[in-house]
Amino acid sequence: MAINRELWQSHLTRFHAPRWLCPRCGKGHLVLKPESVFFLPSGAAYAQLEEDPEVRGNDLELRFSALLQCDFKACEETASVAGVGEEKSTHASGHRELYVVLFPRFISPSPELFPIPPATPEHLASVIKSAFILSWGNYEACLNGVRLCLEILLDFMRIPRSTTKAGKRNPLTLHRRVELAQANVPATKPYLMAVKHLGNAGSHTSGLDRNDVFDCFDLLDAVVTGLYSEQKRVVSLAGKIVKKRGPLKRKAGQSDE
Repeated sequence: MAINRELWQSHLTRFHAPRWLCPRCGKGHLVLKPESVFFLPSGAAYAQLEEDPEVRGNDLELRFSALLQCDFKACEETASVAGVGEEKSTHASGHRELYVVLFPRFISPSPELFPIPPATPEHLASVIKSAFILSWGNYEACLNGVRLCLEILLDFMRIPRSTTKAGKRNPLTLHRRVELAQANVPATKPYLMAVKHLGNAGSHTSGLDRNDVFDCFDLLDAVVTGLYSEQKRVVSLAGKIVKKRGPLKRKAGQSDE
């Protein structure tokens, strides 16, 4: 399923945060603690104010920090958020009022931009979560992080990092490893190669934006879900039953894994 880009690009106000799912419990949502919201004008904005105090409310640049907390009582996870903002003005009530719009550039722990299947290897899941954190403001580093996710994923898929010829070990390029993975697991084609190209862009391309990050996460989501989702387990179970032509014989306490 494609990432909800509108949700992840939503802004905060002094009293409200978007309904981001808690990354710890996956049941509650991260709610803004209004008393924790703190913001000040940027250095450039202070200079503007010294020249002309009337710039208040005219998209004056801000820096902010705040805390979020999960609203599920059995969890109550907290997250820190920081970023930039703008001070704006409105005359909706008949007179001029100031308000702020806040844009996150860092959240830790970050909400999961796509759900990571529980069966995902712990190391891979950890690196994906690190990429989520980077996705809020450092797009190049985020795509580099996804490239690392790809390397780790290929390891778990048992794709070799090198070959041996005439007694000499020859490292395989990431491109070649991806080709081998797609040949072994056709369902990952062309997602893996597309992830590789976007991951490389993190090191070699300037002018990236968050839509490039979202594109990469859409592709990574498709691969991880295809390999580690509950549906994958059910498909595997069906294959075993068809091969057995009947019920599976299990030892006491044995799972389907």
